[in-house]
This record gives sequence, structure tokens and C-alpha cells, in this order.
Amino acid sequence: MLYPITVEVLHQVFSPHESVEKIVTFQMSISFQVLIPFEGHL
Repeated sequence: MLYPITVEVLHQVFSPHESVEKIVTFQMSISFQVLIPFEGHL
């Protein structure tokens, strides 16, 4: 990664667009994945 990606950074990026319910990160063997559900969406 070029820049460190933290839960705080992800929240700052996505919260202005809609209310973030939670942020879940996954470190796979060759990738980094993030799940960000928004409040009121399935």
C-alpha cells in the first residue's frame, strides 16, 4: 500500500456521503478488503 489505511481514514472518507453503520476490514493473503454498510441500506 502506498498510504496506511485505517478505520479512521475510511470513516472520514465515507461518512460525508452517508451515515456509516460499521466498518469491517479483511486482510487476505494477497489483498486488503473492506465492508462498509450504510445505515438504512441492506
